[in-house]
Parts: sequence; structure tokens; C-alpha cells
Amino acid sequence: MFPSRRITTMGGDKFRDEYSLAFDGTNDYINCGSGSDIDDIFDGDGGSIVAWINPQSDGGSNYGRICEKASDTDGTGGWTLHVADESSGAVKLAFKKGWGTNRGVWLTDNREIPLNVWTHVAVRYDQDSTSNQAALYINGVRVDVTRTQAPSGSEVSDAAQDFIIGAMSDASRSFDGKISEVVIYNYMLTASQVRTLYNGREPYNH
Repeated sequence: MFPSRRITTMGGDKFRDEYSLAFDGTNDYINCGSGSDIDDIFDGDGGSIVAWINPQSDGGSNYGRICEKASDTDGTGGWTLHVADESSGAVKLAFKKGWGTNRGVWLTDNREIPLNVWTHVAVRYDQDSTSNQAALYINGVRVDVTRTQAPSGSEVSDAAQDFIIGAMSDASRSFDGKISEVVIYNYMLTASQVRTLYNGREPYNH
């Protein structure tokens, strides 16, 4: 079930929407389906995903999904934005973009995300991204990332995959905690735009 929760933060309510969804880390997820306006957003000139998250645990090796549009655990045939414990018990932000049967790009943040605290996360990426274009942001600030594998082979459309919030489509690798304000952009946000969103301003056209 998805109980609604009123969001409060130490700095006041930064959210336009006062409610979030709580995911139990076991089998909760939302299937948003697919459509031309959310298919292949990282192709061409690229795209961005932003969200507020409040993880309740590191999830072990669960790699809890914030959201994804992919056919398997490695983001093949699409992409996945998730938290990873990196085998250290610390929650870190990660993004995978699969290329065909290859894992493709894997961006992992080097900063730990605290538990039981609201954190704003964002990724921007396009299929031809250099290390300067592909980026992860935490609380409006760009963070250092490790690219573990460069893309290879031919990119495959993710149009056949559903957009899922909180888990994979089979309910595995589910997120343990709360998620709010998930927004998809079909272009790469600038650093200034990400910072503006974090500071609680109205989202850009999305």
C-alpha cells in the first residue's frame, strides 16, 4: 500500500506538493506505462530526471529503484536511477544507461545519502555524453562520479519498457523509503536549473 505522508524538512517545506509515497522495500511500486513523451528521453539532445527521496535503509545489495525504464537489473534496453549500497552499507546515488546487451554507462556518486532525511537528486545524460555533460546532483550540487564502463555497441530504444517508480516491473529491487516529485525532462537541465528546483521553485516545463 502507499500511505500518503506530509513532507517536512529542517529548512521548511520545499515541496509544491505536500504529500509523498512510502515504499516498503519489498513489493511496492508504481507502473506509469509508456508513451512517446517519456520514451528514449536520453537520446538525441539528452534528458534529465529529478526526484526527492527519503531512504529508510541502505537496502543491502538491493539497489532500490527510484525510477527506471529498463528490461533488466543492469538497465539494458533503457536506464535506471537507483540507490546502491556499494557493499559498504552506505546509500549512494547511481545511474545506469544500457546499450543493447551491454551494461553501457554507469555513473555512481561518491557521496553518502543520509537515511531518514529528504534529499533532492538529479541526473542529466545524453547518448553522446562526455564526462562533463553527464552529471549527478545531490541537493542542487553537482557531485563527483565514477564511470565504470563506457558505452559500446548500438543503443536500443526503451519504448517497449514501462516507466516504473519504486522498483523494477517485477517488484524486485524495490526502494525502502519515501519518494516524491519525480519529474522527467526531455532535455538536459543546467546546473542553475537543478539548483532552482532544489530550492523549491516551481518545476520547469516537463
